[in-house]
Amino acid sequence: TVNNYGNDNLSWQKTRSTDLGIDLALFQDRITISPRYYYKLTKDILADINIAPSTGFVSYKENLGDMQNKGYEMNFNAFALKKQDWTLSFMANFVRNENKIVKISNALKSYNERVDDAQGENSLMGVPLLRYNEGQSVDAIYAVPSLGIDPENGKEISLTKNGTLSYDWDAKDITVVAVATPKAEGFFGATLRYKQFTAVTYLQLRVGGKSYNQTIVDRVENADPRYNVDDRVLAEKWKQPGDHTFYKSISDLGQTRVSSRFIMDDNLLNLQSLFISYEANPEFAQKLRLSNLRISATTNDLMRWSSIQQERGISYPFARSVSFALQAAF
Repeated sequence: TVNNYGNDNLSWQKTRSTDLGIDLALFQDRITISPRYYYKLTKDILADINIAPSTGFVSYKENLGDMQNKGYEMNFNAFALKKQDWTLSFMANFVRNENKIVKISNALKSYNERVDDAQGENSLMGVPLLRYNEGQSVDAIYAVPSLGIDPENGKEISLTKNGTLSYDWDAKDITVVAVATPKAEGFFGATLRYKQFTAVTYLQLRVGGKSYNQTIVDRVENADPRYNVDDRVLAEKWKQPGDHTFYKSISDLGQTRVSSRFIMDDNLLNLQSLFISYEANPEFAQKLRLSNLRISATTNDLMRWSSIQQERGISYPFARSVSFALQAAF
């Protein structure tokens, strides 16, 4: 039996990588710093291409092209306090990555053409679809450049490919308007120990990124004011000539198409996790006929500061949780 759809042009995926780094320890290893630089070039990337089920197969293997990744990474650890009863340490890990599509295959060129056609469908016209173009990042955001809302009539002014202004949206004007990749992202945290008490916290940091705010497109821009809607629909949309607003006319019930107007800075500081524990004195544990007794609490996503307001949990379940644990050893 034939198990897979054949591809006579298939070749091996090849990767060439270079890593340069230094491990530096100072003050009797109380401070360690590890900077890294990496460069990776992957040729003939292998991927599954979906095909029509009528062929008898779901997908087949194809070489999609060449991809370049390069960036920097920094690891930092420090013991600020190290005594018998007190211990305080800090850690940080940050990375900056840049990727670029060096070459695309005919399969990806065909995919880009299908995406251009799909962008005109009602269900996808307001969503930035992924495209692959040589010289661009795989994280590039594609949309029609926007100059905002015309104060005279509440219509959006778009910039066409030939540099003219237009009220009419055209998929042919879609271009790269931003790159989602942040300038830097990573984690930092601290560990504090005082006798039997321990606290560990980690924070997530992301700066310099861009994001397409689909929330305000669906919940504000395209919301029908005749129904129960976000208060911004009534308070911040264009209503009369002379209004300088971010959103289109409140009387326009048409669907807004993908536009650079909704691309926003994506900076984040998130208290990702906090762990607190207390280990009972051995004398107290022995009175309970235990060799060890510990109580602890763990929470995730306790606080969050972000430059962009988006609904969370739409594409992936989101939950803020707090858990308690009691550990006893007999």
